[in-house]
Amino acid sequence: MKKLLSLLLVIMMGMTLIFALAGCQSRKETTDENQPSRTVIELNESNYWKYINISHSDNYDDEKASVSYEMSGVIDYAFYEDVVFVFDVIYYTDGQPEEEYQSYTMRIACNAAGDAKFETTYLGITNVTVGKWLGIDGELVSFANYNWKIHFKSVSGKVIYTV
Repeated sequence: MKKLLSLLLVIMMGMTLIFALAGCQSRKETTDENQPSRTVIELNESNYWKYINISHSDNYDDEKASVSYEMSGVIDYAFYEDVVFVFDVIYYTDGQPEEEYQSYTMRIACNAAGDAKFETTYLGITNVTVGKWLGIDGELVSFANYNWKIHFKSVSGKVIYTV
């Protein structure tokens, strides 16, 4: 009986070993060149123009003057994360020396597609129709008695896409 039990135990161990060896296949790690890669671009004043178009128009001809800006993301499949444009609004009187110009700074955020659109009127009111108004540093004024202009100052945020 001991011999039979020992023989049965040896046969079972042998079968287990055979199944274990048959189940073990070598895994070959390969990198597939067709796998998509994720790209993250930090936007700044030197590179934003590659990823966002900016256009603006000045309407100083009539008594209801305004300045309009439109930002448009150029990569349709990209996510524009926390993209914020900063503009200086400068106002001054005729004959005033440039070092005495007054100004305030406004911030406009783009939507996830990298788009924003706003208009600032002669009353000093900014209406954001695409994107989000993030506020100003300084004091809003009416430009009715001033010459005025808006200058792009800086941009921050990320462009993220997978190709």
